[in-house]
Amino acid sequence: MKPPDWKSCDENELWRYVAWHLSMRGIDSVLVGGSVAAIYSEGAYRSGDFFKSRDALEQALLVAAAQPVDFKRVKKWCEVEKGGEQFQEFQNLLLERTRR
Repeated sequence: MKPPDWKSCDENELWRYVAWHLSMRGIDSVLVGGSVAAIYSEGAYRSGDFFKSRDALEQALLVAAAQPVDFKRVKKWCEVEKGGEQFQEFQNLLLERTRR
């Protein structure tokens, strides 16, 4: 597979290129999160849109309550995506739920 035009490729082209190379090495991949929404909505949704979703928050809380979480990395990602306030809400709700 030839590389996409790096200056103009979209999420879908990039994912196909990466997935192809991973599969050639025996690694199956699944696209999740904001990238899936961006690809299947043809760019109408972006990862930042999910900071407004109460359903996405609930799912994140369920996962974080059941699995180890690297909060420094999540916080950094949220700040890059302009979701710093939502990260704080997520962390506060998680603390409340784990204290019960």
